[in-house]
Amino acid sequence: MEQLAAEGELPIEHHLRNYLAALEAGNRTVKHIETVSRIVGRVADFTGFRSIRDISTDGMNRYTAEQRRAMSLRTVQSHLAIFKSFTAWLARNHKLPFDPLSSIRIGTAESDRRRVWRTLMPEEWQWMKVVTADQPVRYGLTGSERALVYELAIQTGLRAAELRSLRRSNFHLDGKQPFVLCHAQSTKNRKNCHQFIQLELSNALQRQFMGKSTGSVAFNLPSEWDTADMLRADLAAAREAYLSAAKVDPNELERRQSDEFLQQTTSEGKLDFHSLRHTCGSWLAKLGAHPKLIQSVMRHSTITLTMDRYGHTFPEEQAELIQKLDRLFPSDAANPAASHLQYVLQQSQHDSERRDATPCESAAPSPLAVASRNSSATAELCEPVRRAAVKNEIHPAGVEPAACGLGNRRSIQLSYGCLDVNSIRFSTG
Repeated sequence: MEQLAAEGELPIEHHLRNYLAALEAGNRTVKHIETVSRIVGRVADFTGFRSIRDISTDGMNRYTAEQRRAMSLRTVQSHLAIFKSFTAWLARNHKLPFDPLSSIRIGTAESDRRRVWRTLMPEEWQWMKVVTADQPVRYGLTGSERALVYELAIQTGLRAAELRSLRRSNFHLDGKQPFVLCHAQSTKNRKNCHQFIQLELSNALQRQFMGKSTGSVAFNLPSEWDTADMLRADLAAAREAYLSAAKVDPNELERRQSDEFLQQTTSEGKLDFHSLRHTCGSWLAKLGAHPKLIQSVMRHSTITLTMDRYGHTFPEEQAELIQKLDRLFPSDAANPAASHLQYVLQQSQHDSERRDATPCESAAPSPLAVASRNSSATAELCEPVRRAAVKNEIHPAGVEPAACGLGNRRSIQLSYGCLDVNSIRFSTG
């Protein structure tokens, strides 16, 4: 208790420094550590948390409510998640007796996403690839280099920062299955990743890297914001070429001017450099790849994250799958249960046609009437049995020769089993 009291007296900046040191020891990225420092300081300044014992759910709720007016729900929830991680660390390391924010839950923000990345369609990429390769130098990269960077991002799903960290030695292009190795210190999840690429791209990269040393940077990518501007400029050039190709046909030109092809912002979302990673996952989903395989390529922590991102690309397959349910059932010709059911229904229909009949037990008929009735009932039974019978291998007619003369025979032998005559009740009008 004395230790907890002493820890509670220390300013929140003291504990924040220790928390950031723990993140650094845990091999978290510099960018993440800087973000945590900025967000925790911002929350503390707004709420007036001077020491860790001042932290309360009421103060955190005031912060989220106020920031919600200027930020998207997704951003506000990311701030909440960062500060909750801080208080959880304080409780685990006995700085606080319990986590004061444990009762606050982080909900979903999918309905309030302000940044929605759209997928680059395959037809759009064909235009962009060809046009970009002929464009002049932008941000220190030739048009052919930029086209290779875009294609590499689409095939591997690597982020801009991960691509920026690649050296010539990270590319293994000589085997039958060329791949790119991105080391753990450069990846978001701090794990090594092997991302395979197509042979055509591998050959193009070998030509691009000719003369480069193994330790040289693969691509001199610009800063984060300039990378996005670079892609938008190439996208605009591809859009211009797309429109220019239809100038000879006024009707076609008018149609192209009104569509969203190669537009930066469409009804589906906005296109920037991170959209190339989103394109990688979407294209794999459209090819019918298993979600676990897509999760592996995209390096998602959970399969839920993969399905949330790319599950919308399967609507046509869902409809087709429902139409295939009938394949689970055999055809009537090969289904003995269906044949037996058909026979039972025929017998039920035959009985329902004689609803005005009087049960045999309701009166004591004379011996002559019984004989007459048995003869009549036997005649009536023979015809529907012959119609419903399935052809028997021993008796081609499907019924044994003596089936219609009851005599001492107790059953009528059919190809699918025995029909007990004693279970049939005959009635006469």
